[in-house]
Parts: sequence; C-alpha cells; structure tokens
Amino acid sequence: MTAEPLEPWVEAAVLAKVTPQLWRQLHSARARRTPPDAESAAADLVVLARRFGAGELLEVEWNAARAVLLERIAAAEAASRQRPADVPDVKDLHGAWRRGELSVRDKQRVLAAVVERITINRGVRGRSFVGNRPEDRVVITWRYTVCTAAATPG
Repeated sequence: MTAEPLEPWVEAAVLAKVTPQLWRQLHSARARRTPPDAESAAADLVVLARRFGAGELLEVEWNAARAVLLERIAAAEAASRQRPADVPDVKDLHGAWRRGELSVRDKQRVLAAVVERITINRGVRGRSFVGNRPEDRVVITWRYTVCTAAATPG
C-alpha cells in the first residue's frame, strides 16, 4: 500500500477520533501530569541495600522496605508505558492541523498519544480497487486511555 491513500485516511481517522472535548482532556492532562520517577525508587533501593549490607537493618526490615520499593519501581514503569506521549501545545488541534501549523514531529506526537498501532492487512490480488483501499485493509488500534477518555463526558 502506498503512502498516498493511507496517510490522508489515517489523518482523517485520527481527527475524527480526537474530538475537541478529548483534545481538551489530553491537553489539560499534558499540563498537570508529572511522570512517576522509577529512578528515585531505584536509588532508594541502592541506599537500602547498602544499609542492609552494612548491618544497619534487620533482614525483616530489608525485606519489607525492598518489597515496597520494588512495587514503586514496577508502578512507575507501568505508568510510563501507559502514559500517552506529550502532545503539542495548541488549543484547537483540528484548526492547527488543517492550517498546516503543526510540524511533522507535532503530528507524530498526536498520533503517538492516541494510536496504539496501525495494522495493514493483506490486499486483494490484481487490480481490484475494492479490498485494496485503506478502509478495507487498515485497522487502527486506539490507546485504551483515549477510548476511555472519549467514553467519559467531560
């Protein structure tokens, strides 16, 4: 499949999915989101291990504190995987996109924030038009956070 019919189709699907309400939610989440810090929990774990190695902590204390820190690290890593990409700082996504005000990188950031993956299925052999159009072959898997945000009024 060539890029010519695919790119405009994906752009239209993304703009249809990202309503102005959803864009406001994503944009406001961009401003208030502070990603969890797995590095600080890992550093705390190193300090804890040194204290245990030096005999300053009992084994029970070591195990309890270690479990808590490992949970913090796992939660931070999971949150960073689920967190949508940082979105461009524009109030009206649709208008900015249509006016050409977004760079290619800004458009990539929007796609990364809302699209989990794009699958292109096999086409039909020969010159048949039906079965080879993007709407016949392409499946967009939306990010879970986008689908739930779109479902909740706000």
